[in-house]
Amino acid sequence: MEIINNIRVDKNLAYNILDFRKIEDFQTRSILKSLLLYFSFQYEKDLFGYGRLDPVEFSKMFNYDRRNLSRHVEEPKYKTDELNSNIEWNTYLENALYILATTPIFEEYKGQDENYNIVGFKNYIILKEVLRYTPKKISSGKPKKYYKYILDNSFETNLKKFFLNINVKYYLETRKWNGDDFYLQIMNIYNQSKRDGKSSFYWEIKELIEYFNVAHKEIRVQKQRLNSIFKKYENLLKNDIKGLSFVWKKTGSQKFAYTLFMIWEKEDPKQLTEEKIIILEQLFLDTLKRELYNIYNVDRSPKKETLNDFYNWLIDKKNKETIIAIHKSVTNNLKGKNNWGADSWAIAFYNKMSVIRDIDLMNKCFIIESK
Repeated sequence: MEIINNIRVDKNLAYNILDFRKIEDFQTRSILKSLLLYFSFQYEKDLFGYGRLDPVEFSKMFNYDRRNLSRHVEEPKYKTDELNSNIEWNTYLENALYILATTPIFEEYKGQDENYNIVGFKNYIILKEVLRYTPKKISSGKPKKYYKYILDNSFETNLKKFFLNINVKYYLETRKWNGDDFYLQIMNIYNQSKRDGKSSFYWEIKELIEYFNVAHKEIRVQKQRLNSIFKKYENLLKNDIKGLSFVWKKTGSQKFAYTLFMIWEKEDPKQLTEEKIIILEQLFLDTLKRELYNIYNVDRSPKKETLNDFYNWLIDKKNKETIIAIHKSVTNNLKGKNNWGADSWAIAFYNKMSVIRDIDLMNKCFIIESK
């Protein structure tokens, strides 16, 4: 899989990031968060609606030692749940998958649909199903194991309507100094605030201490330690967030500057509009293939169909009007009340596909390039 650094992530990951700290084992916490990013990135599905998790690919993408993912957890979750099953899910990776399929990770859930903002509590299970695949016959060496999964509908919906944008490369860099949780906070605040026309945000020092191990009896020392951390963010994110700086100011009745402000350059409204159009185009491609699969599979037996059959159906001229109608429907659903050119997107995309005869090139039509 080609690794794309810029991805969309469900905002709940940032809103509830401190909830992960209730999981005492550091390695498990880290893998859980990385899996959520992986699921956000790996939007491709097969004809049956399953995503695929390759442990080797996952370990490379998120800088894990593959052997550590395969190590056994001392007390795997499936045993503490007293699952009545002979199937063991006791490696670090499988334990994390089991948690995401059985345990509400987030204390609160937020989301959106066409007409409403949605909130809930302790109700957000990430995975609806997980399947483990191991070869029956081993010709040589260790068998290559992989997993298939189905995501919760709320998670998938939020990737289209309730998301923030992050850079996986920067996420991994901040993880080196335990700054990954706050990186997600920064990007969530920046994504939302700039769309609202704002160019600053602030935290009280007691809020920051929850994220960083800077405990000391003197606030002066705490601020010094925090300053060195925020200097790292400024250097790392200076290209993604223009004019980014962190400064201490006095607020309210404070005698000293105990409030940290994150400040950045206010963006041109025209540029924000252009960014919104790019996001909508990405969402269009991200959801289109799934919708086309759904239509294609109507009155068919998917088990007897192949990817080649699907692509042949796409470029069959007698299906042109149906396929363009699907394109328009997907785009109209995403664009809301504003006209972002649904007709031109739909027709241009169909025309692009119709001249391709190579299955690999056809597949790349659906891949979202990093913008």
